[in-house]
Amino acid sequence: MSYKIEKDFFIKKSIKDIGNLIHKKELSIDLIFSNLLEKIELSKKYNYLCKYDQKKLSEKFSKLKNTLKEKKLSGCFYLAKDIFNTKDFSTEMGSKIWKNFEPGNNARSIDDIEYDGGFLLGKTTTAEFAVHYPNNCLNPRNVHHLVGTSSSGSAAAIALGISSFALATQSAGSISRPASYCGVIGVKPSFGSIPRTGVLKTCDTLDTIGFMTGNFQNCKSILNSIAVQGSNYPYNLSLSYEKKERDLKKIKIGFVKTHAWNNLKNYTKKSILNFIDKISEELKIKVNLIDWDNELSKIHKFHSNIYHKSLSYYFKREKKIGHSISQVMKKIIKEGDAINNNKYFEGIDFQNRQINKIDNLFDDFDLIIAPATVGEAPKINEEEVDDASLIWTFLHTPSIFYPMFLGPNNLPFGLHFVCKRKQDYRLINAINYLIEKNILSSKISQAKI
Repeated sequence: MSYKIEKDFFIKKSIKDIGNLIHKKELSIDLIFSNLLEKIELSKKYNYLCKYDQKKLSEKFSKLKNTLKEKKLSGCFYLAKDIFNTKDFSTEMGSKIWKNFEPGNNARSIDDIEYDGGFLLGKTTTAEFAVHYPNNCLNPRNVHHLVGTSSSGSAAAIALGISSFALATQSAGSISRPASYCGVIGVKPSFGSIPRTGVLKTCDTLDTIGFMTGNFQNCKSILNSIAVQGSNYPYNLSLSYEKKERDLKKIKIGFVKTHAWNNLKNYTKKSILNFIDKISEELKIKVNLIDWDNELSKIHKFHSNIYHKSLSYYFKREKKIGHSISQVMKKIIKEGDAINNNKYFEGIDFQNRQINKIDNLFDDFDLIIAPATVGEAPKINEEEVDDASLIWTFLHTPSIFYPMFLGPNNLPFGLHFVCKRKQDYRLINAINYLIEKNILSSKISQAKI
């Protein structure tokens, strides 16, 4: 064994890199595991883990380590947001009501990853029922600033370089916002591309499974493991761009400001526009400004109606146990109860129309640049304003948040890369092209533990 594990090992090395080192016997999977346990102990103060048992993990690893070496995700250690069912850990969904709940099964995505050789280290901290109520997770970039809520633990863990990736979910901005505040890559695939079996349900037309990672080269490996494929799945990803990649020398890039543009900080607007200029200059192409239909500006309003009505339906039981849910959740359920069925179905009709509209609008583009958060992470208790994060959840398109800039407090923020629905591989290939041209870095910077 000649390889030494660096502090930012899971950021510098992709899943494929790690597997190759193990197969060549240049690196021991035992060494990776022991190094991980030490790292977790050193970083616990950030409260990104809510389920973790070193003794049980060590016992499981001893039994499985020889078989793990032979799988395609060999050496891949990962985490999962605590709304995914897992056999090894209880699933509490950030709620006192579900404390110590043992589901007795794995979510389908967990089974798919473990079948391919991934090893689950623990469960990451989430908001109550993956909605809005703040939790005790801290932002490793600056503990005095917000970490985001729902998928906060997954984002913080990746910022600290704890694993190759962490499963997360997004029904509004729960991947994009924590990814921005913590400075990690946040991937929200096309709606329906990853099965939601065994994952907390909050809204049928919005809930989307995704992940956080520190190395962009992991994206294809993870999608190949957990995304459903084939004609039996009506929402499957288009694989044509995986099998026969488009000639990206003729790459077509668009830019859309969205209706959230005016909410962005001036430094955010300037950073995005400078990045667009950089692409135009270095690739010698025109970045096309895409007109944003006025009707699309109603997305936040209709998202709220659909989401709150759905939460009031799915959490009727929890509502009856009122003393064990937060005031935030009570307020949302009350608002949802007040939304009649006609108003809800009006929202669903609106959503379907906008999905079809955006499919046509984005049809010719390999990649579209769009804003994400209004800027860097606000200070704790500072009010957040509407940003562009939930837009792509509502429209079912793939969106990849990329941390690229630093704000006035030296904290990260970035932008979204999006493209047409179901063409996730096309988007990944286009981002890889920007990496090859040295316009983007494939890796994030690790936060100090």
